[in-house]
Amino acid sequence: MKFKWVILVIGTYLIAFSINLFPSMKHPDSMMNISHLLATLLFLFGFLIFINKSPQNGKFDKVIKLSLILGILSGLIVFVIGMFEGALSNHLILELMTAIQYPSYFLFITPWFGLNQIFDLNYQLFSLIVSVVYLFLLILNFKKTNHQPA
Repeated sequence: MKFKWVILVIGTYLIAFSINLFPSMKHPDSMMNISHLLATLLFLFGFLIFINKSPQNGKFDKVIKLSLILGILSGLIVFVIGMFEGALSNHLILELMTAIQYPSYFLFITPWFGLNQIFDLNYQLFSLIVSVVYLFLLILNFKKTNHQPA
């Protein structure tokens, strides 16, 4: 029965990812509508339910924390690399870092891109906002694990 929560979070992730993929690639040139925001909110609620209802065994909890930490780091990576893109466009180090930036952006930022309908930010600042969302979810997860009855 614990896998129904995994299926819930994976299903809502795939819905949010598929609906927000095109607008996240084409922003600010693409038009966003309410379906993008609703898909992101569905993913948020699915993730919150997943954190609250999932069992707290060792491996399962480590996977949740690892994915949230990777989300935080991905948002920060996209933000920092985006700041240096214009200044260091011809350097090999930036080219190597960009190879990390794009997969991080697509895997961890794209499902949340419906929130950008509210904020209307560039992708660097929006990635920083998503890092804060992942941090909030990580704090909720820590509070859950610390308040579980023995």
